[in-house]
Amino acid sequence: MVDNIWFLCNVSLIFLILFRLPNKGSMQNFSLGTDVLGSPQSTSDKLNQLVWFLTIVFLLLSGFKAL
Repeated sequence: MVDNIWFLCNVSLIFLILFRLPNKGSMQNFSLGTDVLGSPQSTSDKLNQLVWFLTIVFLLLSGFKAL
């Protein structure tokens, strides 16, 4: 069970980090529906909170698995 949650956090973090990388690059020229979660600023804030939450869960589960 812990391994499944750890793996899900791992994959989710990789996806979110790769999704967030082109912050002010070429992706800004495409309108990929940035208003899905609201304004661009609130979308960025929600994604930052999700990344931090998943990072903390990932680190806690990694420590738990190391025991």
